[in-house]
Amino acid sequence: MMKDETYIKNIANIMIKPGKPLFELVVRAKVKQQEFCPAIEAMRMLLAMRVKCPVVRSELISDDERLEYFVLDLSGTSWSINDVVSRIKEGFKENLLDIRYHVPKHGGIVTEAMLFPPVLRIDGGLTRVAIMDMPSWKVFFLNLYDKLSSGALSLLWDNGIKIGEEIVKGLRRLGVTDRRILAELCISMMRSAGWGLARIKLMNISMARAQIVVEDSFECQVTKSIPGYVNSLMRGYINGVFNEIFGRKVNVVETSCIKRGGRVCVFEVKP
Repeated sequence: MMKDETYIKNIANIMIKPGKPLFELVVRAKVKQQEFCPAIEAMRMLLAMRVKCPVVRSELISDDERLEYFVLDLSGTSWSINDVVSRIKEGFKENLLDIRYHVPKHGGIVTEAMLFPPVLRIDGGLTRVAIMDMPSWKVFFLNLYDKLSSGALSLLWDNGIKIGEEIVKGLRRLGVTDRRILAELCISMMRSAGWGLARIKLMNISMARAQIVVEDSFECQVTKSIPGYVNSLMRGYINGVFNEIFGRKVNVVETSCIKRGGRVCVFEVKP
């Protein structure tokens, strides 16, 4: 899938609207097949009260339970947050398991205080993740390169290898053994994590060869100002993934790079 065929994935919200009466609201409720959908019911009530909902999240916790998260803007209504909570309690009745709201310490600034920790869901299991935005990643790479110069490339590459190898091992522990599926999952996870729109273009297991294409590499974006920098963390990750999948040490060479004028980054995996 190419970049122009995808939608952005919103994984965190920091909303700054000074002076606006913003609140966070969390609703945990039962799901009744064909009968009761918490997200739809809550939105129906909020719209009827003329409450703006600039952020809505919906998460299936189990087969019969959902968590609904809202950022509410009460600037266009005379209803208070307590009125909103009372109306939802009344409407949900026995389907409501929990309802809470948070008043931001600094009016008009929401930082998702009620959602923690962020997680990665794999086969029903949850793994905690820590998120940095692109400016923060840029500071990280620039500072690392400033302190270690070209040694930073080796450090990032080596850590990338270890990360890639461990992810393959983790997927195997979950029962994924087919090597093509393992490769697809590991490369798809680069997309899920925001590293880039990655895909496998070629893969030959018997010859231990593969070609990975990455569009919009985050590593290229944050290292533009570092002269001579080559993708190291990403190259190492791909290296580690295919070390494990092919069962032997392989080499990964980046033959095309966005920073060198390429349309995409291309990584060649070979013995």
